[in-house]
Amino acid sequence: MQRFFVIVILTVAIVGVMLYFAPKPYEQAITSIAPDNAQINVYCRGGSVCGVDLGFGSMVRCSVADLSATYSRCGTVDGISATFEGDLTAVERILSHLRVRSVTVSNFGDLTVISGYSGGVRGGVILDGKRVNCQIAYRDGVISVGFPLILGDY
Repeated sequence: MQRFFVIVILTVAIVGVMLYFAPKPYEQAITSIAPDNAQINVYCRGGSVCGVDLGFGSMVRCSVADLSATYSRCGTVDGISATFEGDLTAVERILSHLRVRSVTVSNFGDLTVISGYSGGVRGGVILDGKRVNCQIAYRDGVISVGFPLILGDY
């Protein structure tokens, strides 16, 4: 009987560790880093959402609190972005929290754009021959984060 409990405890621990390190969908990645006052844009095709028609799909704006409901009404989600106030320390915390490995860093005047890959986030696209699934832009105290890329303005 004691052996059974040890096996159950070990199994639960292993499954818990696997779930913790398993890649998360875009929705969970955004909610893990975006503050409550962030502006969220979900880019989707199909589903039962009312948003801005982009010709190839829709862009739906929502709050962090409404993200789960919005996400579930979308058909195919092509990407998701969040914009919020923050400083360079916040950008560093996001990169660390998501375990992002930078692929490219571009500077355009006062705008810095980091494109990278996180093993903690599902999906991605190929950019300059390398897989990317996270993009972060920073300018004048405003941070935009997109999965797999920032699809709107920043």
